[in-house]
Formats: sequence, C-alpha cells, structure tokens
Amino acid sequence: MKKFIITAITVIVLSGGFITASSLSKNYSQDVIYDFLTFYTEFIHNHELTPEKVKKLRELSRESEDPYLYEFAVELLSRLGKTGEALDFALEGTKRYPTNDKLWLYLGELYLKKNQIKKGAKALKRCLELNPKNKNAYLDLIQIYTFEGKYDEAFRLIKKMEELFPNDPYVYYFKGKLYYKIKLYKNAIKSLQKALELNPDMTDALILLAQAFERTNQFDEALKIYEKLINKRIFSQSILSSLLNLYIKTENYDKALHIVKKLYELHPENPTVANLAAILYIKTGQLKEAEKIVSSATGSELIPPKIVLSCKKGENLEKVIPKNLKKEDFLEIISLLLDMEEPQCAVKAAQIALKYYPNEPDIYDMLATAYIKLNNPERAYKNALIAHKLSPENPQYIFTLGVVLEKMNRIKDAVKWLELALKKDPNNPVYLNYLGYMLIARDIDVKRGIELVKKALESFPDNPSYMDSLAWGYYKLGKVKDALKLQEKAYQKMKDNPVVAFHLAEIYYKLGEKEKALKLYKRVLKLLKTNSQELSEWEKEEIRKRLKELGLIK
Repeated sequence: MKKFIITAITVIVLSGGFITASSLSKNYSQDVIYDFLTFYTEFIHNHELTPEKVKKLRELSRESEDPYLYEFAVELLSRLGKTGEALDFALEGTKRYPTNDKLWLYLGELYLKKNQIKKGAKALKRCLELNPKNKNAYLDLIQIYTFEGKYDEAFRLIKKMEELFPNDPYVYYFKGKLYYKIKLYKNAIKSLQKALELNPDMTDALILLAQAFERTNQFDEALKIYEKLINKRIFSQSILSSLLNLYIKTENYDKALHIVKKLYELHPENPTVANLAAILYIKTGQLKEAEKIVSSATGSELIPPKIVLSCKKGENLEKVIPKNLKKEDFLEIISLLLDMEEPQCAVKAAQIALKYYPNEPDIYDMLATAYIKLNNPERAYKNALIAHKLSPENPQYIFTLGVVLEKMNRIKDAVKWLELALKKDPNNPVYLNYLGYMLIARDIDVKRGIELVKKALESFPDNPSYMDSLAWGYYKLGKVKDALKLQEKAYQKMKDNPVVAFHLAEIYYKLGEKEKALKLYKRVLKLLKTNSQELSEWEKEEIRKRLKELGLIK
C-alpha cells in the first residue's frame, strides 16, 4: 500500500498535477489517500469527469479532515469549465471551513464567472479579512471596481498592493491597465514600463504598452514592441493586426505586405487576409498582383480593391459599385482612391456613397480632401463645413477645415481652426506638423512652428516630411548647417517631392554650393511639371518666384 502511494504521488508530481506530496501525506487515512489517488490517476488517464466521478470527488472531500481536497476539487472543476459544480464545492467548503481564505477566493472568482458581481465582491472581501496579503483577491477586486467605474476604490487597493508587494510586476501591470482604462495613457506607460522592468517577459504588459504608445502617437515605440513580440515568435491575430495597422499608418507598406503575403499563402481562402493583401498590393503599385487576388475571389468578397481596380481601368463606378454596399466599404474605397492619387474617382465614389449615407461626416470629409487634391478649394470648403456641422467636436473635421482655409489663402482663419484641432488632439503628429510648417513657411511664428514640428518628430523620428519642416525652420532662423543635415535625410526619402528638393537647393545656395544648388533647381523645374498635384498655388508661386530670380525661368 505505502509503496503504491509513494509511486502514485511521484507520478502526480511529475505529471504536473495540482497537488503535492506534502499536501497528501497529512491528515488523511490510508484508505482516503488510496481512494483519492485512484480517482486522480483515473482522471489523468481519461481526462474527463462524469457525474459519478464528481459524486465520488464530493464523497472524498467530505471524508477528509482538511480543506485541501475541497480546494483541489474546486480548482479541477474550474479548469474543466464546470463552473456550476465548482461553485457548489466552494460554497460547501466555505461553510465547512469558514476561515480558509483560499476557498473564499475561489468562491469569489466563481461568482464573477457567473456574473454575480456583488456576491463575488463580498466573498473576496471576506478572503482579505482572513488573509490581508492574498494577492489574487486584491487583483480580482480591482477588476470589479474598474468594471463598476469605481476607479478611486481600485486605485486605493493598488496603492495597498504597492506597499505589500513592491516588487511584484502584476501590481504595476494592473495599475497601468487601470490608467489605460481611464485614458491616462502617459501614466499607463510609466506603470507598464515599471512592470516590465521587474519582468521583461510579461506579454500582456508589452501588448498594452504598445497600445498606450499608439494612443499617444508614439508609433515607432509601438512598432518596436510588436516587432519584438513577432521576433520572439509570440503570434496572435490581434498582434499581427496591430502591427499591420501600424505599418500601414506609418506607410511601411513593404513590411506590411511581407506579413500579409505569408498570411495569404497560409489562408488564401480567408476574405479578410485576401482583402488586405489586395489593398497593400494596390498601395505599393503592384496592380497585377492585386488583380490576381481579386479575380480569384467569389461573390461579394474584396469589394474595395475590386472597385479601385475598376477605376484604374476607367470603368463606370455607377455600374461597378453594388447598391447594398456597407458604409465601411465605401469609406475604404474612397480612402484607397485618395491614396492612389485618383481624386476624380474618389469624388465619384463619395457622391454615390452620399446617396445611401447622406449624414455620414467621414464621407464629406474625404470629399473635401479629394477636392483639395483637385485644386477646388471652394467645393472642398463646402464639404468640410458639412462634415464639421454633422460632428462639431471631431478634431479631424476641424483640421480639414483649417487645411481648406489655408488653401483658400484665408490664413488667419486657417490658423484659428488648426489651433482648435490641436487643442482637441494635442499629440496628433499630422496636426502638429501641418500647423508647424505653416507657421514656418509663411513667416508667421517660426520659433513656435519649430516647437510643434519637433513634437511631431517625437512620434515619427524618421518621417521625411517632418524633417523637411524642421530643416526649413532652421533655415529661416539662419541655422543653415543644422538645416542641411536634416534636409539631406529628408531628400533621400522624398526625391520626387518638388518642395523638399527646392528646400535643399536653397540650403545649398545659401552655403555657397552653387553647382549642387543649380542641379537641384533644374530638378525642381521637372518635378513641378509631373509631381505638383500636392502643392498649393501659394507654394508653386513661391518656387516660381525664386526660380525667376535665379534666371531659370522667365
């Protein structure tokens, strides 16, 4: 008998079971131990619990003189998803052993699983009365208070945990989670970084930290974390999705396409993956590859890329766009057409969309952007104003109004609206750079413009547009050598942008490098004929005026 018991205990320990030799060897008769081990080894072999076995487990628990078997039974049943049976055991266990904090903890957690929040909180509070250092009870209560919106209570418990467990990473993880919940993202970042100092391998903390970085527009920091997770072969749909969205947001289309290609090879039948692959091929100009994916789709799959490709072929969008198209698909189509520099098609798609969704501000906002690209500021203003009226507090629509007003040369009004957009979304790098560059280029407030652009660069240190803005600010202040370093970096990434090329030419000229400057001025002339659609009339006029001064044009 004893030999069997020792062997069985060894098997259980080696198999990673829930129990330990020391727990079994105390307070039980040999018969109870034998019955228990028989039950447990049968469970390991079959990995199932029939009603008869649950009954047997209850009998064994009642025969014991120690709460341990109740603890074991509750944990085992919980892990098997038998919440109702586990709750019965926990209730019986707390009645029989009312001073056992672990059983009260289990009871509280099981009530939470059953969505009985008040009963769960009561049991967890009882657990803490019996054992003020029960970490899991604190964490469960923090989650309850967070769910109920009792944030002060949740922070009070976190503060207590910091006193009791100053080196526990989960304390700071939950603190960061709570800060994230109430949208104090900078505080969340600090707490999550502290958690990761204590345990660098906390995947959940890493993911939440990346999300907090995204919320504060620190996209490069977020990218580093997601890439680190991928390199460690920690994959999940949400991680891949977040990484892809960031690559697209930061215009790293080649990297995004690398991931999507692999996903498409694995899941060619998945419409979400196929749709994303086709869109990325379109964004990177690989239209034949996009066509292959679209042509293999059936039914209503891949509608946005299909319609964009139809536009590229010059087909009539009225005939191509289905009548029952969802709003989200319309928005995707218009956005893609704008990205592909097809503003006329974007206008047509937006006009069709408004027949079905006449009160959708996003459509009017995109229509305004399309008219900006078509150098029609009056129509852009009309649509931007409608978007703003439909959603007056949305900073994006306020920002678009500011952009349109600048294109109309209503500079004071433009500054007013852009400042308002920035007030509502103070860390948005696009808003920061746009207003910053405007203040610099138009000599309104060069120093403040530089401050705004620097803040934008904190989110995107390698963004060439932002580098160009800052370099031009330095140039305006006479810091020409500082300007040169940044402008050369920007030009390497945006050689086909006439403004970036013009700025570098001006810097070379100022530094006395006339040959380099002349070569670039001539390049600017060519680019003005082919790549000037993004420039305002004011920018074009400024460049032409300078080229006339140099005798390069009449």
